[in-house]
Amino acid sequence: MQIGRRIYYDNASGEVILDKGEMEGDVLQTTDMQDIFSFPVLSERDRDSFDYINLEFGAFSDQFKEHKSYKVNVKSKQIIFS
Repeated sequence: MQIGRRIYYDNASGEVILDKGEMEGDVLQTTDMQDIFSFPVLSERDRDSFDYINLEFGAFSDQFKEHKSYKVNVKSKQIIFS
């Protein structure tokens, strides 16, 4: 199974809080609630202060290799590479 990235970001700034990365092999897709319970960086925040996007496996792979930083446009939910 191939699972694309899930990127959690701050609703106000678009700054990335957590990038779960891509997974491949004998893996299972988690829900956002499972992630919140598993990652303190999420569970310590107010749930209304962040959101997430799911990307297809392999999406933007070249851009992620080339750019060290990125954020999410909170209105369009598109990634902005810098």
